[in-house]
Amino acid sequence: MAEFRLARTEGIPGWAVLGLDGVPVAPVASYLEALAARAFSRHTVRAYALDMLCFWRWRDGAGPRSGDRHGHARLHPGGAGPVRGTVARTSSGWRTGATPA
Repeated sequence: MAEFRLARTEGIPGWAVLGLDGVPVAPVASYLEALAARAFSRHTVRAYALDMLCFWRWRDGAGPRSGDRHGHARLHPGGAGPVRGTVARTSSGWRTGATPA
C-alpha cells in the first residue's frame, strides 16, 4: 500500500503530492502545473492538490488517515461514501444536514 503526502514546493505550482519515496506523482504534478499556467489562484491550486491527494490515496487503497490535516475526507457513517453537506430553506429559517454523495 502506497503512502502519499502533500508538500509545499518552491516555484510553480507551489504544491506537490509526493509518494513514499519523496518523488512527486507525475500525473498530479502535470495537472497542478497546468492549473498554475492558467493563472488559477494559489489557493485554488492548493485545494485541487488536496483533492488529488485524497483521490490518489483512495485509488491506492490508503484512504484518508485520521488526524491528517491534509486530505481528510468526511465519510458517511453507513459506508455510503463521502458526505455532502446540504442547506435547505424551511419555514423557520435555514436548516443544514448531511446526505450521502
